[in-house]
Amino acid sequence: MEGTLRGTIGFGGSTLADDSARVRAELSRQGVEAPVVHAVDLALEELVTNALRHGRGPAARRVHWHVAVGRASVVLTLEDEFEEFDPLGRPLPPPMSTLETAALGGRGLAMVRALAPDLRHERTPSGNRLILTVPR
Repeated sequence: MEGTLRGTIGFGGSTLADDSARVRAELSRQGVEAPVVHAVDLALEELVTNALRHGRGPAARRVHWHVAVGRASVVLTLEDEFEEFDPLGRPLPPPMSTLETAALGGRGLAMVRALAPDLRHERTPSGNRLILTVPR
């Protein structure tokens, strides 16, 4: 890997806005292509927001993240300490027929899947791990 970056968002850590800006700046500094930077940033925002909003369990409300930059891809790994939840096991919402009739919410994971189809979930002894690979 050419470079790595890591952090923690939530209780005892940074804010999503601060870490998102850090990731975008570092990826750009390393010469990562703009569409890849956008995909990683969107995934970080959507997946962390979902985990913090919907995660269940006694663990502190935080998500640890790691970005690894390689020649062929950028890998974003997120880990939490919540009860098991595999977002990939959830059905995607039906396509919208019109904006006026569309239900609010529930589209973030669909956007992430569209931008980075290589998304995996693993259950760890302490929580959940999502691994997203974005080709360069």
